[in-house]
Amino acid sequence: MDEIFHVRQTLKYIQGDWKSWDNKITTPPGLYVAFVFAHKLMGLLGALPTELIAMHFRLISVFFSTLNYVVILKLIRIMKCDAPNILAMAVVSQPLLIFFSAFYYTDHCSILFVMTSVYFSLLRHNWLSALFVSYSVFTRQSNILWVPLLMCIHSSKMVSQDIFGNDRCSSIIWIRRLLCRIALHPFSFVHVTLKCVFELCLPFVLVLVAFMCFVITNKGIVLGDREAHTAVLNIPQFFYFVTFCALSTPFHFVGFIFMDCYELNKDFLKKFNDWLNQSPSGYSTINPGRSLLTISTNLQCGQRGLVACYEIKPKQCCYSIPLNDIRLILTPERCTFLLNKCHECFNHFKQIKITLSSFDILTAFIYHCKISTNCLLKHIWTPYLSVLPNIYLDPLSCILMHNENLFQIIFNDHINYFQSYDVNIKLKRLLLRLLTSWHHVKSLFIDNDHIDNVHYNGYCIPPKDYLWAWFTVNSRCVSCPFKESLTVVQQLCQNLFNSDFNIKQFIVNHDIIYHIIDNTLLNNKYTIALIPFFDFFNHKQNISTNLSMSADRKSLELYLDYSVSINEQVFINYGAHDNLTLYTEYGFSLPFNENPNEVIYLSYYFLIDLFHNFNNPLTLTTSAIIDNQYTTYYENYSLQDYFHQILNKLNLSHSQCSLMNNDIIWSSVYLSVDNNNNSNNNDYYYYHSPSYYLALILYLMYTFIQNKCNHNNSHNYTIIDNLYEISEDLIYSTIQLVLNRIYAIL
Repeated sequence: MDEIFHVRQTLKYIQGDWKSWDNKITTPPGLYVAFVFAHKLMGLLGALPTELIAMHFRLISVFFSTLNYVVILKLIRIMKCDAPNILAMAVVSQPLLIFFSAFYYTDHCSILFVMTSVYFSLLRHNWLSALFVSYSVFTRQSNILWVPLLMCIHSSKMVSQDIFGNDRCSSIIWIRRLLCRIALHPFSFVHVTLKCVFELCLPFVLVLVAFMCFVITNKGIVLGDREAHTAVLNIPQFFYFVTFCALSTPFHFVGFIFMDCYELNKDFLKKFNDWLNQSPSGYSTINPGRSLLTISTNLQCGQRGLVACYEIKPKQCCYSIPLNDIRLILTPERCTFLLNKCHECFNHFKQIKITLSSFDILTAFIYHCKISTNCLLKHIWTPYLSVLPNIYLDPLSCILMHNENLFQIIFNDHINYFQSYDVNIKLKRLLLRLLTSWHHVKSLFIDNDHIDNVHYNGYCIPPKDYLWAWFTVNSRCVSCPFKESLTVVQQLCQNLFNSDFNIKQFIVNHDIIYHIIDNTLLNNKYTIALIPFFDFFNHKQNISTNLSMSADRKSLELYLDYSVSINEQVFINYGAHDNLTLYTEYGFSLPFNENPNEVIYLSYYFLIDLFHNFNNPLTLTTSAIIDNQYTTYYENYSLQDYFHQILNKLNLSHSQCSLMNNDIIWSSVYLSVDNNNNSNNNDYYYYHSPSYYLALILYLMYTFIQNKCNHNNSHNYTIIDNLYEISEDLIYSTIQLVLNRIYAIL
């Protein structure tokens, strides 16, 4: 409604008529002067339009709105708020501001100069701050209220230091102290206040004096149309304000909730750090321990991680874990002993004896600590459990922890949850491991299993707390180069309970859990373990890290092959994992050109389809592979039977493929991807070479097809017995045609 008056007044100024004034305008001419300045500048640049229209006037509001975002972003960064870009965008996207950015109005010009004044005020540039706030008043009189606020910003720090020193306290305590100081020492307070006013706030005092002179001279605050702008009590305006607050408050509460969660997380991290620093009597202190590292939540890579407190040189031990502190290294042997001695929790299972793998024992221990109410084990490890994520980022965890019906979806015969075929296969394999683990462990916790009657595909669906425990161990356990005897474990546990806890609860001689030695670990000299603090390390490719036993065999030591600067994040290498493994196991993947271990897995049905259609044209082959991934070709049973014999000889499982939709991939059957040779290749991938097992499969299947075509059945099966004696040169020269076909399909 007021835009027409602002446009008309600005046009008079552009024409050089500075004496005319429209009595309908109530605000000072700051906006018009700014537009005239921009108009003159555009004239010097030769960019003036032939005729000014309303759109040209409105563009300056858009320009001011953009500058507001920049200035507010700088303010937020000075105040060190989280997510500054999002917060700045939220401020400038306030509905009223967005609305008036499309009109030639004083709002954005006024806000720009106010925010710039606050910015310079925080930087302690008093005169610049006063200059900008005075121009904001020249744009809109109500901005005079910002002047006392800016004076308080400048003077509060000086008053606080003069009266209270450098003590930090809450706002309520600060006000109480201030009132007490005024009551007890009024003259001292007046002296400090006057000193602040005339030393720090003199520029703002001058602005206030100038505004008072304006009000006296003008005989009021508004310039024109005073009859329609008389100060009265506006009751409807109060309800407008209440409605606005009611609608906007929930969004602010969400911010406070996140802030409370952030502060709560910081509190948990502090308690965890204090727990790590505890050193029960008789425990040795190993150097450097954790002295070179600290936990950080302000990282460019990852939500949480470890940063260096000091410079770390290559081949230097950056972290060491004492073996005699049972809290800091949870091995299957230690967890087995602790669970067996937990009489209060497992006294109703005296007749039950179960044998568990290393992984299942760690999972059972974490699950027990999670669900127990008064167990001492939970009391000991609560600081560690409290800093673990509630939901992990790997896809299976996100799916199962949010939707109890996803078990059916994952195993559905006709639906795959992800569009990526490899991801679905890998997730089904992980899910089978999870269900099998609960099948082995659940008899320990039968009283705690409230959904024991819920089954799927022959497996009991585990409780959510067990899901969480399984994902915890799956994503955080590490291989450690040491083994312990039962005598050593017993002595370590005895030391722990004697130091701080009542041992009577653990007097029981009846073992219910037995540990299976994991033969997959190297030479049985390694064990998997959960190591609090160590599992805060994030992953990085192309680096080498070594976790080894110390020379005195009293600690585990971590060595890096690269240097780390102060406050730089410290990474370790989780292993030579491709992106599919990183995504499904840990919930992240690396950019394509940053992962030297990237591979493409060829599944069971892909290979069957490939050779079933091998003598067909390429287009037919491609179509068949895409459309018939779940088809078993009974008419070519001899080909499938021969393929099964090859897989059996290579010890590659294929039993799951008996179901019509159960495809499978193998970790040793893949095409490696070369990231360094695609500069002259337009394709996104550059396929390098097949793994040895894939090359063997392709060679044997191709030879079988050729013999069938040549009606030569004498060599169809005999070559399998000596497959490892086949020359690699012969293999790779023979399968080149097959590889070219695979490359074309992919």
